[in-house]
Amino acid sequence: MERVHVDFFEYKGKHVLLMVDAFSKKIWTQLMNTDTTTSKSLAILYGWFCTESGPPTTLVSDNGPQFTAHDFRDKMKLWGIKHVFSPPYHPCSNGAAERGVQLYKDRLKKMNISAQPVELYVALAYIGRVHGLTPHSSTDRCPFELIKRVIYLLYFHI
Repeated sequence: MERVHVDFFEYKGKHVLLMVDAFSKKIWTQLMNTDTTTSKSLAILYGWFCTESGPPTTLVSDNGPQFTAHDFRDKMKLWGIKHVFSPPYHPCSNGAAERGVQLYKDRLKKMNISAQPVELYVALAYIGRVHGLTPHSSTDRCPFELIKRVIYLLYFHI
């Protein structure tokens, strides 16, 4: 992966870290509950880099305190990641992440999900799976297909 956009959003008092691959449009989320510290954010990102295709070359984020901390800057340098900040008061510069936040908030609201961690965790996974199996308008392919180079089928039970 070359360019990844990250952002936090809040849903009913729970914080969620959202990551979007700019090429495939694949979205990953991680429930943070109320702990959005730099160290937890770094642990989540490191785990994500290890389980996916390795660290990106560029990470785009807003100017949140988690992303501007010295620890975060040092780890990005250690991992060989160029960290780019979107300009303050100009959220559309991190448009991929902002669109992902909008998508997840909209789906969670429509599903009427409570703030219970288990229910929210399952809903985030479900939304991510459906999004990953849906062809994107800009690529005409689903994100899973672009990342794994495999065609996935989504079965519905009627």
